Amino acid sequence: MNAICQPFNPQALNFEVPLILRTDSYKLAHFEQLAEGLEYSYVYLESRYGIENSMFFGLQYILKRYLSQRITREMVDQCEDFALRHGLSFNRKGWMKIVKKFNGHLPLEVKALPEGTVAGVKTPLMVVTNTHKDFAWLPMYFEALLQRVWYSCTVATRSFEQKLILKEFANETVDDEMIATYLMFALHDFGARGVNTAEGAQVGGMSHLVNFEGSDTLEGLWTAEQAYGTKSKMPGYSVYAIEHNVVLSWGESREKELFSSLIQKYVTQGKIVSILPDTFDTFRALDYWAELKDELIAAWEQGGKNGRVVIRPDSGHPVEMPIAVIQRLMEIFGYTINSKGYKVLPQYIRVIQGDGTDKEVIRETLTKLKDLGISAENIVFGQGGKLLQAHGRDDGGYAMKGSVMTIGGIDIKTSKRPKTDPNKRSKEGFFCVTIDEDTGESTWRQVENKHDSGLLESVWYEGNLRRDQSFDEVRDIARGFEEFFLQAA
Repeated sequence: MNAICQPFNPQALNFEVPLILRTDSYKLAHFEQLAEGLEYSYVYLESRYGIENSMFFGLQYILKRYLSQRITREMVDQCEDFALRHGLSFNRKGWMKIVKKFNGHLPLEVKALPEGTVAGVKTPLMVVTNTHKDFAWLPMYFEALLQRVWYSCTVATRSFEQKLILKEFANETVDDEMIATYLMFALHDFGARGVNTAEGAQVGGMSHLVNFEGSDTLEGLWTAEQAYGTKSKMPGYSVYAIEHNVVLSWGESREKELFSSLIQKYVTQGKIVSILPDTFDTFRALDYWAELKDELIAAWEQGGKNGRVVIRPDSGHPVEMPIAVIQRLMEIFGYTINSKGYKVLPQYIRVIQGDGTDKEVIRETLTKLKDLGISAENIVFGQGGKLLQAHGRDDGGYAMKGSVMTIGGIDIKTSKRPKTDPNKRSKEGFFCVTIDEDTGESTWRQVENKHDSGLLESVWYEGNLRRDQSFDEVRDIARGFEEFFLQAA
C-alpha cells in the first residue's frame, strides 16, 4: 500500500537559528563562571600554524548576516526555554539588559585587518572586546560564530596560493599583454556540488572570487554582491558548457553532429562553449574536431573572432590527459610561437582540466607543458570539492583566545601556556599590526594602549558597521600581495 503524503506548511518551520543560540552549549553558563569583578575581555583571532601566510577575508559577511541581528524580548524568551530544556543555565538578565539598554544591539567592538590582506602565521587577524563593563562574558560567547571566518580565509588562501603558481608560469610562458586576462579565469570554481551545505557554496564560492573571476557557483556570486557589492556588473563569469547527459541525449552515433550544432549555436555568436570529449572515446572525439576544423574556423570568423571551443577532458590521468589533448589539438589546428618562444593554439580552441586538479597537479601540468615548449595560455583549470570543501579549521590552526582581562579597572595580561603543546600557547596583551609596504611582510607587536592597533581597524561597533568594503577593494588589496609572495617563493 502506498503511504499517504501528509500535507505540511513549510512556513511553520523555522530553520533560522536565533543569534543567541549561535554559540556552543557550554558557553551558555559562562556568565556565572567567570571571575567576579571582570569588566572587559579582549580576545583575538590568529592562524597559529600550518598556513605560512593567510588571506583574511569573510568577516564582513558574518557581521552583516549574523552579528547585526537585533536581540528582542521574544528571542530571549524563546532561547531561554530552549536552553533550559537543553539542561543548562541561561543569562536572561544579561540578554534583557541588551534589549533594554542597547535596543537589542550587541555591546561589542570588532577590529580587523582590511579584508584581502595576506598576513603571516601568528599575526592577529581581528580582536573583539565588550564596550560596556557588564558584558565581559560576551566577546568569547560568539567565538564559534566569529571563528568560522577560518573557512573563508582558508578558501581564499588556497585559491591565492594556486594563483601564485599560475602567475609564475604565465610570467614565463605567456605574452605579457595576455597575462592579466589569462589569470582572471585560470582557475574556475566547480565546487557547488562538492560542499556539504548551501552556505558553504555561498561563502566558499565568494572567497575564491577574491582571486579569480571564473565560477559556476552561483550562490557564491550572489553572496559576494550582497555582502560586499561590486562596481562591475558581476563579480564573476562562466561560459556555455555541456555535460555528459547532453551527449547521451544525442547518442554515440551523433556525437559529431552535436559538436557541429554547438559550433553553430555559440561560436557563430562570438560565445565560448566548453565541450566534453570523453563520454565515449576521448581521442575519437578529437578526431571529429579534425573533421570540423574548417567549420569551426568559419564560425569563429563569423562571430567576430571572439568565440571559442574549450575541450574539457573529464577522465584519465589529471596531468597526462590534458597534455595529450593539447598536443593532439596542435596536430589538428597548428600553433604559433609567442614572444617568449612557447607554442600557442589558435585563439578559437583551448583546453580546461577540471577533473582531479589540486595545487600539485596544476604545478606538475604547467611544468611539463613548459618543458615541451607549450605556453600555459593553452590551458585553464577547474576545481570542485578540493577548492571549497577539502579544508578544516586545523589547516591553519585558527583559534580565538583572550589576551587581556580588566578586573577592577586594572588590565591584566592573560595567556594560555600548555606545557604539553607549545603550539597552543596564546598571546597576551593588546596588539598592533603593520604591513611592510616594500616586502608585504606583516608584523605584530604588543602595545599598552588598546587604541594603538595599527591595521586592526574598528569595523563594527554596537551594531553599526564602521567599515563596508566593496568586493573591488578587497580584490585590489589581495592583488597588491601577489608580487610580494611570488618573489618570496
